[in-house]
Amino acid sequence: MQKFLRLFVLIILVVILIFWYLYNSGSNVNFEKYYLQYKNTVSETKLFFEESRNPSEATYFVQLGIFAKQEEVDKIRARTLLLGLNVDLSKQLLKGKIVTKVTLGPYNKKILSDTEKILKKNNIKYLVINE
Repeated sequence: MQKFLRLFVLIILVVILIFWYLYNSGSNVNFEKYYLQYKNTVSETKLFFEESRNPSEATYFVQLGIFAKQEEVDKIRARTLLLGLNVDLSKQLLKGKIVTKVTLGPYNKKILSDTEKILKKNNIKYLVINE
């Protein structure tokens, strides 16, 4: 009976370690992005941004920063979500370290100006990227 109990505990520990590894390896970033998009589908801000996009217009992204610490990512993400802006997170390798790039968009020129007003009003630093 003790062998079964030990084996059961070992299996549970392995499963926990696998989930912990998957969670910390960055695989949850896409899940969070899609979950937040699903959660905010009734948000007026999101609907306004989606309807205003025109594929023939120039596309702009707003970069809020590249952070090595997850605490900084969480702070900027929380601030922008409270303002009704959807944040995109992407993990990247920079100088041998894994960092998180925080961006908003894509936006057309009109939505970009509205977003810039919101960010300036709330003292959030940003960089506009044109693609």
